[in-house]
Amino acid sequence: MFGKYKLIKRIGEGATSFVYLVKAPHLEVPVALKVFKNSANALETDFDSFKAEANLLHQLNGQPNIVSLMDVDQLADGRCFIVMPYYASNLSQLLQSANNLSQSTFILIIEQTLTGLAVLHQRGWVHQDIKPANLLLDEHNRVFIADFGIARTSFFERSKNTKKNERIATPEYLCPDLLNDPDKKATPVNDMYSVGVVLSKLFTRVEINDKEFNDAIKNFIAQCLSPNLTNRLSDAHTALTLFQSILKHHHSDMPSDQQTQVINHDEFLSEHAKVFTQMIRGVLINNGEVSKKDKRKLVQSKEFIQLFEEHRQKRLLHSNDSEELLNKLINKVTRELDATHPNWRDLAKSGYQKIRAKPVSVSSERRRRLKVLIWTFFALCLATVLMLVINSVNQSWEKRASKHDENVILKHADTEHGASKDKETGNKKTVDEIFYSQISINTQPKAANVLVFNQDSQVVPLNETRSAFLAQGTYKVRVSLNGFVTLNQEIELSQDQHEFGFELALGDSQYFIANSDPTITDGTPVEFILLPIKSADGRHLRMMSHEVNNELYQRCIDDGACRSLKKLSTDPRQATFERPQHPVINVSWYDINERFVPWLAELTKTALRLPTELEWQAAAAAGSQTRFSWGDSMRRGLAHCRDCNAVNSRHTLPIRQFAPNQWSLFDMLGNVQEWTADCWQASAQTSIRCDQAVVRGGSWLDGKNALQLNARSFLNKTARSHSTGFRLIEEVDTKTALTEAQR
Repeated sequence: MFGKYKLIKRIGEGATSFVYLVKAPHLEVPVALKVFKNSANALETDFDSFKAEANLLHQLNGQPNIVSLMDVDQLADGRCFIVMPYYASNLSQLLQSANNLSQSTFILIIEQTLTGLAVLHQRGWVHQDIKPANLLLDEHNRVFIADFGIARTSFFERSKNTKKNERIATPEYLCPDLLNDPDKKATPVNDMYSVGVVLSKLFTRVEINDKEFNDAIKNFIAQCLSPNLTNRLSDAHTALTLFQSILKHHHSDMPSDQQTQVINHDEFLSEHAKVFTQMIRGVLINNGEVSKKDKRKLVQSKEFIQLFEEHRQKRLLHSNDSEELLNKLINKVTRELDATHPNWRDLAKSGYQKIRAKPVSVSSERRRRLKVLIWTFFALCLATVLMLVINSVNQSWEKRASKHDENVILKHADTEHGASKDKETGNKKTVDEIFYSQISINTQPKAANVLVFNQDSQVVPLNETRSAFLAQGTYKVRVSLNGFVTLNQEIELSQDQHEFGFELALGDSQYFIANSDPTITDGTPVEFILLPIKSADGRHLRMMSHEVNNELYQRCIDDGACRSLKKLSTDPRQATFERPQHPVINVSWYDINERFVPWLAELTKTALRLPTELEWQAAAAAGSQTRFSWGDSMRRGLAHCRDCNAVNSRHTLPIRQFAPNQWSLFDMLGNVQEWTADCWQASAQTSIRCDQAVVRGGSWLDGKNALQLNARSFLNKTARSHSTGFRLIEEVDTKTALTEAQR
C-alpha cells in the first residue's frame, strides 16, 4: 500500500525513482505511481529534482500532449510520490513492435510531440530528456510527454555542486553541445536536437510515396539536427509552425489539428435540420461512410425535403440540386466527428463493418438490374408452379388418407406453419438489423455523466441531448456522479426508438479543494463516506473518512478564513504537527464552527457540521458491540496511543496509517481525540455545561483505556489542545442532493 493506493505491480525504475501500477480508491482503472527511491546512494539534488518535477507537472496540468498530474503525497517514511494516468505503451515499444508506420500515425506523432513541447518551451522550460521511452502513447497512439525529472528553466545556471552531482540525460539523444560542455546553459534549441534524433528513427519506419513530401520531411529533420546552432530550429513552436506549413503545401489532406474544422450549427436552426444531421451522424458512426443506397434513403426522408426547401427559399444553394446540399451536410458532420471523436472510423470498422461492392459503371449497373428482374420473374413463376403441384398432391392425398393419416397431416401442417412463422420472424430480424434505433437517455440526477459502450468496449458518441442513432444490438451504459453510486447496465436495442431512464442511489462523495482548473482534480481531496444511519430529523449522513489534516486546514488559512496555527501554538514540537498529512491540532471548538465549517461548506456547496456524540459513537463502533471497534482487547498495529505499541508514541502520526473500521472510516480511535457538537454533561444528575464540549476517541497522549468506545471526556470550547482534532458530518437531503447535482 502507498497510502490510499493499492499496489498491483512495479512497472519501471529510473535513476532516482520507482514506478508502480496501483489502483486508486473510487476509480475502476489503474494509475501510475512514481515514488522517490530515497536510497543510500541517492544524490542530494535528486530529491530536489523529484519535487521540482511534481511542481512542474502541477503547472502544466491540463495542457495538450503532456502527462497529467492526479495526486501528490508523502509516505510515512517521508518519501514523496506523484500519481499520473497509466499508459500501457510508449514510442520506444511502438518502434520495437511495428515494422512499418502509416503516414497518418507518423504525422500525428510529430505534431503532438511538438505541440506538447511547445507548451513547455513557451513557459520557459527545457525538457533535456526527449526520447522515445518518455513519449507515452494511449490506445489511439496519442502522444503524452513524461519524465520531467531533469527539466530546467532556460535561465537556469549550473552551479559547481550541480556540475558534480546532477544526473544527465540519455547520451544517445543528448545534444552534442551539452554532452561536450556540461556547464553550458540548456535552451530549447537543445531539445530540438533530441526531437530530430527521435524523428530520424520514426522516419525509417514509414514509407512516403510522394517524393516532394519525403524530401521536405528529410529537410525538416536535418534542420532539427543541424550542428550549427544558428541553422537549427530554435524551439518547438517554430518547428510546429514549419511542419504544419509543410503539410499544407504538400499534403493538405493529411490529419492536422490546426486544419480540423468543427461544423457550424448556426446554419441549421430548425428541429428537422438537427434530426437530419443526427441521422447522417448515425450512418457514419455505424458504417464509416454514406453509401449510394444510404444517400437515396436520406434524400427521400421528410427531414431532408423540408431542409432542402428551406435552403432553396433562402437561396443558400448555388443550384437546385439536392445532392449539393446532402454532400455539404455529410462533409460537415464528418469534420465534426474528426474533431470531437478522432477514433470514430475505428469504431465503425470494428463494430459495423459491411461488405462493399466494387464500383461499377452506369451501363453495367443497368445490366445488373435487368438480370435481377429476369431472375426474379423466373423465381416467381417457379414458385407458382410448385404451389400448384403441391396443392394437387395434397388434395389427392386427403382423399386416400385415413383419419389417422389426416391427423398426421394436420400435425405436419402445423409444424410447417410454425417453421414458416419462425422463418418469417428470422427474416424480419435480419431486415431489422440493417436499420438503426434512435435512443434517448434520461438520468436522475440530470447532471449525471453517461457513457455508452458497444460490444468492443468502445465509447459511442452521444449528442448534447444524450440521444443518438445506433445500430440495433447490445450496449453497456455507465452512469456516474459524485455523491451517488455508479450504475452499470446492459441495454438491448431492437426497436426504432428507445427511451431509457436511470436513477442513481446515494453514495460516497469526494471534493477537491483549490483545483488549478475546474476540470482537473489536483486540489486537496476531501472524502465523505455515506453512513447507514440518519440524523434525528431523518436526513442521510456522510462522515469524513479521516480527520481534517494540516494540508486542508492550510487552504483555509491561505484563503484568509482561518487563523494561522503558528500564532496559536506554543508547543515545541510544532514542526512535527505542521506536516501536511498529520491531523490538524490546536484548534478550538469556535475555530471550527465559526471559521472552518462556513469556509468548506461554501466551497463544496453542502451542509456541514461537527457530529453529535451519538453520531460519533455509532460511526466509531461501526456496528460492533465490543469495547473497541475490532474486539474486546487492544491489538498491535490497529491504533496510535501511549501504550498501543505504535511506531512512535511521542507525537501524532499521519492520517490513514491504520486499517479503517467496518464503515471505511480511518482513525476513529487514537492519534487525536475529536471534537463533537454536544455540550458536556457528566451524568443525568449533573447540569449541562455548554461552555464545554464532548471529545471522543482518545489520542496519542492517552492510554489504551481512553480509546474504548464508551470512554468520554471534555474540553473548554475555547481550548486549543495539541492532542485534539476533528472531522465533519455532511447532511444530505435526497431532494436537496438532486438539486445540487443538477446545479
